[in-house]
Amino acid sequence: MTGTTPLAGAPRTQSAAWAASGWGSDRGRPVSPGWQIAVDGALDRLFETGGSPWVALRREGDATSHAVAAPTTKACDVALVFATAGFHGDYARIIERVGAELGAAHVVGCSAAYGIAGGRVLEGRETVTVLAVAAPGLSVRTVALSPEVVERAEGLAAFPERQASYLHRATGVLPGDVNGWVLFADHASVEASSLATTWAAAWPGTAVIGAVASTSGEDRATALFHGTDVVPDGVVALAIGGAWALEVLASQGCAPIGRPWTITEVDGEHAIRRIGRRPALGVLMETVRALPAPVVERARGNLFAGLAIDEVRTSTSADDLVSCALLGADQDSGSILVLGRPTVGQTVQFQYRDAAAATADLVRAVSASLARTGGRAPLAAIVLADDARHEAFFGGPDRDAATVRDAAGTVALAGFGCRAEIGPVGGRVVALTHATCVGLLVPATG
Repeated sequence: MTGTTPLAGAPRTQSAAWAASGWGSDRGRPVSPGWQIAVDGALDRLFETGGSPWVALRREGDATSHAVAAPTTKACDVALVFATAGFHGDYARIIERVGAELGAAHVVGCSAAYGIAGGRVLEGRETVTVLAVAAPGLSVRTVALSPEVVERAEGLAAFPERQASYLHRATGVLPGDVNGWVLFADHASVEASSLATTWAAAWPGTAVIGAVASTSGEDRATALFHGTDVVPDGVVALAIGGAWALEVLASQGCAPIGRPWTITEVDGEHAIRRIGRRPALGVLMETVRALPAPVVERARGNLFAGLAIDEVRTSTSADDLVSCALLGADQDSGSILVLGRPTVGQTVQFQYRDAAAATADLVRAVSASLARTGGRAPLAAIVLADDARHEAFFGGPDRDAATVRDAAGTVALAGFGCRAEIGPVGGRVVALTHATCVGLLVPATG
C-alpha cells in the first residue's frame, strides 16, 4: 500500500468487519523486501472488500487512491493481528503499521503457526492476518498482564472473592462491564488450564475463548501483541462489551467408542491405572478390538480419553467430556498415560479423532452456537484452531476455516493456528488441545 494515507475514519452508524491475510514467500524462503509485502497484502484485501462504512480502494497502475469518509476519532474499534514466525524480528513494525493504517483504537493478537482468513487456512507461508471490526455501541478494553500478576491471581484460588477482586483491579474490568473475553497467552510463563479456571471464576457466566500463542518454527519464541507493544510473556486479553457480545464454542472433534467407565485407580497426576477395577490398558485394548476394521485404522495414533467435566450430571454426552490425548501405556502395571488430570470416581469414555469426526463435530458445534443467538446475525468470527489440525490431518486444505464459513454464512472470519485452546465444555471454561474454538461477535441481548 505504498503511497496510501491512513483511513481518516468511518461513519459510526453501521457495523462492519473485514478479515484478510497477506503473505510473503513460501515458508523457508527469504521474504523480500520483508514484512511489508504481507502487511500491504492484508490491508489491500481489507480495503478492496470493505465498502461502506469502510472506504473502497482502487488501483490505477502504480498509483493508489481512495475516497476517505468523514473524519472521526478512529476508523475501527479493534484490529486483531496474527503473524507467523518468519516475521519475528518485525512484529513491532507490523502491529504499528496495521494500527496506523486502520486507525484502530485497539490492537491485540499474537504469533501464529499459520493464519486463517475467510475460508482459507494459509499453511506453508509466512502470513500476517488481520480482523478489523467497527461497530456502533461496541465497548472494547484490552489489557496485558505479566506472569507475576497471573501467578498471584492463581494463588488466591482458595479465596474466590479476593481472587476476583484482584483480577478486576488488575484489568480494570468489572463483571457488568464485559460480555465476552478473548485471551492470548504465552505457553512458557502461563499454565493454560489454571488461567481458564481463574478467569472463569473472576467473571462467572461470561463467555471466554482463548489460545496459547504458537509459531511456525520450533526455534522461535512466541509473542503477544498489545497496542504497539510486543509482549514476550504473560497474557493479553480483549474484553467485549456494550451493545455486543461473544457467542463461543469449542469443538474437540472426537467420536466416542465403547461405553462410559468409572476410573477406580490413578497413579500420579496423569496415569490411569484401573478402570472399572480392571487394568486400564486392558479395557482400552478390548474397546479397540471391538471396533470395525476401518474404524481401527482411522483411530490408529488418534486415540483419546474423554474425561467427564461434571460428575453431578446423570448423563454424559460428547459436550460433557474433555478430550485428552493418550500419551503411552505401561504393560507391566496396565496403566495408560493421558494428557489430563484424571481422578478416582471420574467417568471416562475412550474416543478417536479423524478428519470426518472433527469436521462433523465442528459443523454441529457452530450450528448449535448459531441457534443460541436467537437470530442475532454474527458480524465476525474468531477462529482459534490447534496447530495439529493441519492439512496433513484433514487430507486437504482449509478444512476448519471452510467449515466455519459454510456453517456461519457471510461473516468476517479470521484466526490462527495455536498451541492450545481455551473454551467452553459442559458449561465450564477449560484448556484444550487438538480443538477448534470459535467466538461469534453478535449483538447483545439486552
